[in-house]
Amino acid sequence: YSSLHQVLWGFFASRFHLSGSELNKEKLFEKAKGHGASNELIAMIHQILEKCEEGQFTNVPLQVDREKLIEQARHIIQSLRHPLL
Repeated sequence: YSSLHQVLWGFFASRFHLSGSELNKEKLFEKAKGHGASNELIAMIHQILEKCEEGQFTNVPLQVDREKLIEQARHIIQSLRHPLL
């Protein structure tokens, strides 16, 4: 979960030119929406970041298939890789 979380934040930081105090979900969602990301895609980003954080910071086994998370991450990155506007 930690590695996926880092990869996603690295991509978001690069894609939306986020750094320092801007590296937070609120700013990420604002930038993504400003670049034309759909509400559905933003919800997917929120969900995957939450699942990664749950996996990182709790000792509770998650009911999430890791392969599914990786596939969702791939979809998010591919969707955001191309100009949205």
